Amino acid sequence: MIEFLTAAPNLPFSVAIAIMLLLALIEVVGLLLGSGVLGALSAGDADIDLDVDTPDLSVASLGDRLLGWLHVGQVPILVLIVLFLTAFGLIGLGLQSLSLGLTGVPLHLWLAVPLAALLAAPIVRLGGSLVARLLPRDETSVVSRDALLGRVAVIVLGTAEAGLPAQARVRDQHGLNHYLMVEPENPADRFESGSEVLLMSRDGARYRAVRNTAAAVQDWSQA
Repeated sequence: MIEFLTAAPNLPFSVAIAIMLLLALIEVVGLLLGSGVLGALSAGDADIDLDVDTPDLSVASLGDRLLGWLHVGQVPILVLIVLFLTAFGLIGLGLQSLSLGLTGVPLHLWLAVPLAALLAAPIVRLGGSLVARLLPRDETSVVSRDALLGRVAVIVLGTAEAGLPAQARVRDQHGLNHYLMVEPENPADRFESGSEVLLMSRDGARYRAVRNTAAAVQDWSQA
């Protein structure tokens, strides 16, 4: 088995499986320490729909259609990566094993790799569809990033410190939830999970906030 997995024609598929197992191990360790990789990465993905120049969807490119078909943007990207690595690795090893059994030689990599990737795509789509159904249905609308300033957000993942943002949830004027990264405006502050904060300013995709108090709201209203 080891010789089969480490053989040159099988290496791309064995490496894919190894990376998938490594990601799973990192996720388990992260969960034991209180913060999973999936949650952290999905936090980075969550506000991609804010302040976007929306193109004409009727002439969406083939790449856009493919990403939509694979549920990119609806499911945390790391989930899709794990699904692809698993499907690609197992399908590739299966193809090579089948080829060895039928012809006595493995497929050339230039044929095996594209074929495995092509066959893995429908599995990624199916798995992404199942995961999307399990995720909370907090849909977002396209709003300006700056439109969220002055609103109260709740820290939902991690602890926000100066230079170390945490994931927060904020509700826009339409009553829909957005997830964004927040750090304290005052370097001395520290916001733990569950803390309510007032969004004061924005630097790119990162927001700076103060603890939600009557004084902070008054300062914002007078700004």
